[in-house]
Amino acid sequence: KSQNPAKKVTMKDGADVAGISQAAVSMALRGHPRISETQRIRIRQICDELGYRNLRPGRIRRGSMTLPALARIGLVTVGTPHASALLHPISLRCQETGTRLEVLSLPGRKASPSTCDQILEFSRHLDGVLLTDWISQEMLTGLDTAGKPYVVLGHILTEPWDMPRAELVRTVTCDERDMGRFAAHTLFRRGHRRLLFLSGSTPSGLYNAHWRDGFRLAHADQGYVPGIELMITSDMPEEKRCRIAEAVLEDTDPPTGFVLVNCVTARYLLEAARRKSREILSQSVIMGDFPQQVAAIGLQGCGILAPDFETLAVQALHLLTRQCAGDRNFHGEVTVPFLAYGFEKA
Repeated sequence: KSQNPAKKVTMKDGADVAGISQAAVSMALRGHPRISETQRIRIRQICDELGYRNLRPGRIRRGSMTLPALARIGLVTVGTPHASALLHPISLRCQETGTRLEVLSLPGRKASPSTCDQILEFSRHLDGVLLTDWISQEMLTGLDTAGKPYVVLGHILTEPWDMPRAELVRTVTCDERDMGRFAAHTLFRRGHRRLLFLSGSTPSGLYNAHWRDGFRLAHADQGYVPGIELMITSDMPEEKRCRIAEAVLEDTDPPTGFVLVNCVTARYLLEAARRKSREILSQSVIMGDFPQQVAAIGLQGCGILAPDFETLAVQALHLLTRQCAGDRNFHGEVTVPFLAYGFEKA
């Protein structure tokens, strides 16, 4: 049945197709523990196919508070793997509200005292700060001590439960564990049992480690033998990266399904497969990039899972505005749905 293109898809549409209540759809999209993993995957697929996107602040109650537009905020990036993707939606939102956006980009990945001092000095004349990428608890402690409102887009290098004070955790993120889990379950449903997870380095608390954890959880869900896990990192010589990719395909019991983190890492495996006249794109899921990025280097025909940067920006700016308006009650982690491309209807 064709959809009216002028009609906005709502949560009720998703609930009607799934045969469940709107409340159950809402809980599934938020990752509520009362909804099983299998049901969450099914509901998310239905919503993706319908084109439903929950852009509301969701878990954050507006109440009766009036939220004034901010005059000036900052975006701090450390290491910058996702900074360019986030800058565009944040800039657009700031233009809509007349908010001045200033950017501080720090190349290092270590939380040195000078890095923390730079962030504090940068934020001194700002209403609040958004931070992303390699963000440490030391940076957040400095901002909190200075009374500066902040929100982290993504993750903190320290896991939330290991933070010295729970109120330091003010993050908005996609659920990368759920993405890794979804990718592996998708390949399982296609009949694959031996999977490969290929990524760059996996520092604790950040994206790659969470995607890997989701990959592991999917195997545990099914009671399958753990999959193969390999890393191709930027500090490796080119020749070594190629050897790693070729070796896994030459194994006596090679994987048949592939969960690949970003198209740059995936390229080594896909080029090795071409050299061996093996087609693996249709058996692969790439995480962390968008279709345009994947197509730009000739990788087409695979499933793609990507963070919803637009929703991340909306949620983070909403939380920052609440803090600047005097509401300091929020702490914890808000998760938003991820985006899926190239997956067939069940």
